[in-house]
Amino acid sequence: MLKLSQRFLWYEGAMHGDGRWMLRPNNTDRTGRNLERAGPCVPTRFEVFKTAAVEEAHMVFGDWITQVVRLPTHATSVEFEVTVGPVLIADGKGKEVVTRFATDIASGSEFTTDTNGLEMVGRVRDHRSYYNMTLTEPIASNYYPINSALTVADDRLVATLTPDRAVGGTSLASGELELLLH
Repeated sequence: MLKLSQRFLWYEGAMHGDGRWMLRPNNTDRTGRNLERAGPCVPTRFEVFKTAAVEEAHMVFGDWITQVVRLPTHATSVEFEVTVGPVLIADGKGKEVVTRFATDIASGSEFTTDTNGLEMVGRVRDHRSYYNMTLTEPIASNYYPINSALTVADDRLVATLTPDRAVGGTSLASGELELLLH
């Protein structure tokens, strides 16, 4: 049995010298201690719908995140449909909104991502096998394009996220999967 929890968070974005925003969080603490929560941890509205074909939980987290969790009858996977926006910008902060799934999988610093949907490639957090890496961007340097899958595994369990579109993704801690939503 897999233990799973989910949170919505945001990194405060940084502006590039030419005025473009980029994934270079001003706060480089990847543990999440200093990440801002994008919405309440508990949904402010929660409704469950059940039919013979599917069970759905519709959730609203604050003013700008909604989610539908869908479990088809006899399914071996769960579908998460997330809507983000409009992102609050009145505070003048750029926001990189992410969802982070924490599991009890002991994946260590290893995870896998797809390469343009063709094959899975093993990744090791904070490491590059083809050069000596000087870590200056602990979050951004561990993000990869995710077209079809992001996976963490140990000798007993595997957790895979399969997004419906290309997104950025990473595993910044053992057993965690994180996707950049907005």
